[in-house]
Amino acid sequence: MAEQIEQRKKRSQQIVFHLFRYQILPTTQTIQLRFDSPVKNLEDLKAKKNNFFSQALTGMKRINYSRTELTHKVSEIDKDFYLIKLAAKRSLKRSTRDFKEEKIENWPATNIIINNHPAVQKAIIQFNQKVFNDTKNIADILQDSLNDMLKEYQLHVIFEKIFDEVKFWQVVNLYKNRIIQAEFELISPNLANISKSLQFDLQALNRSTNTQKTKLQLNSDKEAILTLSQEDPLVSGLVDYASQGGGKINLKVRGLNKKIHTSDKATEITIDEMVFNNADPKDILKIIGGIIK
Repeated sequence: MAEQIEQRKKRSQQIVFHLFRYQILPTTQTIQLRFDSPVKNLEDLKAKKNNFFSQALTGMKRINYSRTELTHKVSEIDKDFYLIKLAAKRSLKRSTRDFKEEKIENWPATNIIINNHPAVQKAIIQFNQKVFNDTKNIADILQDSLNDMLKEYQLHVIFEKIFDEVKFWQVVNLYKNRIIQAEFELISPNLANISKSLQFDLQALNRSTNTQKTKLQLNSDKEAILTLSQEDPLVSGLVDYASQGGGKINLKVRGLNKKIHTSDKATEITIDEMVFNNADPKDILKIIGGIIK
């Protein structure tokens, strides 16, 4: 019992971040050019996408969310690096001197750090249950607000959690005789360094069809099971791409009511709370080191 208390105490002194990748894609393969258009053609748009992303990020007046009020602040802490502080309006109950209870405003906050280098495009999002139960909720809200800004440039951004490929294969081995469905939801790539393992050209499919997300679902026969092997270059390539933030994988296992989602197994980074909170924005990059480089 004492050990469990000590573990909880240690965890309370750590800030937990989840690692994300984002990809910035044209919304169309036949872009509409105005007389004052900042781009010349589709390839020029792709070359300038990160500049437009930065403009959208720093130009957001508000982050919209229907369930509560949000406030935010964006700071550029270095070239390509941005710190976003996001707070959600919550309420606290407190007891008053006259033995009554009253509600007061509370604004718990979370931190998001983004590396917008064209070859990286990573973000870490702090997990703070007082703000949201899942960092994916924060990523989705940020994504929606950014897309409202990016549509002016005919661009669209998609955030996905990065997960540990090794842990995925451990799950597959654990349920290897019970997996009956594997669903891969893949984002069309714009980062060559994470798509090289794919055994088919997903980027070409994007160019020819304008697909933003492509679903590939593998199903076994009713009485059979799937055989997912790390030695299979096609399947291994799909897993490798998804694990680097190129998508997500859902597994259906015979005997389990719920699917297993890779989004539940995001890569976690822990940072000492006091060190992080007392650091200047420039020092934050030293703290996170090569995590989002």
